[in-house]
Amino acid sequence: FQGHHPYILTDITQTSIPNTIELSSARDSKQKFILLTGVNTGGKSTALRMIGTNILLGQMGAPIPAQYAEWTPMAVLSNMNVNDSVQDRASFFKAQVNRVRDIFSQMNQVPHALILMDEIFTGTSPEEHEGGERAVVDYL
Repeated sequence: FQGHHPYILTDITQTSIPNTIELSSARDSKQKFILLTGVNTGGKSTALRMIGTNILLGQMGAPIPAQYAEWTPMAVLSNMNVNDSVQDRASFFKAQVNRVRDIFSQMNQVPHALILMDEIFTGTSPEEHEGGERAVVDYL
């Protein structure tokens, strides 16, 4: 996949550097996971949104801003934009835990899933945050 974020390319004359993402779905492939790291405001969240948005656009048959894209039809699961809820008595952390639980449940019900997770378990202590992230990565 070599694509641009569709919201950034609002003008055909605007230049953008494509993000190249490669992840094999072959059963014998050892690469099933990409971990993006970097400094704050380094573009990690934007890259994740670019991937998910373009895959969803392509699966609907819409054009995507990519020089190249190839994928297997898949469910796109994400923990982005999780919010707390006074009405549901869910703190921000609890809402994140519930969303991760839902992702784990859904990913086991489909043949292929693209899971996009951004800042897993923020809003808790650094120790719980790191422990929760490690557990999610180990499970995935």
